[in-house]
Amino acid sequence: MRSYLRSLTLAFFGLALSAATVQAAEFEIKLSVLAPEGSTWVKEMEAMNQELQSLQNAILSPTSTLDYQVGYSGTSVAGTDTPLRSMLKKDANGVYTLLLVNIVNLPQQLKISLPGRPIELFAIDAQGARYPIGPYGSTLTDSIEGFGVRKYEFK
Repeated sequence: MRSYLRSLTLAFFGLALSAATVQAAEFEIKLSVLAPEGSTWVKEMEAMNQELQSLQNAILSPTSTLDYQVGYSGTSVAGTDTPLRSMLKKDANGVYTLLLVNIVNLPQQLKISLPGRPIELFAIDAQGARYPIGPYGSTLTDSIEGFGVRKYEFK
């Protein structure tokens, strides 16, 4: 169930990645389900909705032109050049948001290279909690679970 819902989240995220330009707009997606209120299905859908809402500002910010690279070590799946997808956004305050998605159900080790040492670097979890992390110079290393999502913010 969890991996299916994560796949739905990835599909929504993939749609945002494929859009050339995104205009800020108010919209609401409503789904009808036959699941009873309070069921695992409904709870997971509500959690996914909260996660998507927490990503709204980052997704709607302009895409950054900052040169960065995302490398990985782990197993890919036939038919994919890389199991990772990324998007770097920059808001009006100069804060960068890096969103990473693992599109396969296999864990990966990440190596993110930035053109300079980031300051105020945070890993952001699905509930929005911020955890300060330290890069090694201009490189950040991390791991990501299968169908995982990572969000980082830095200046």
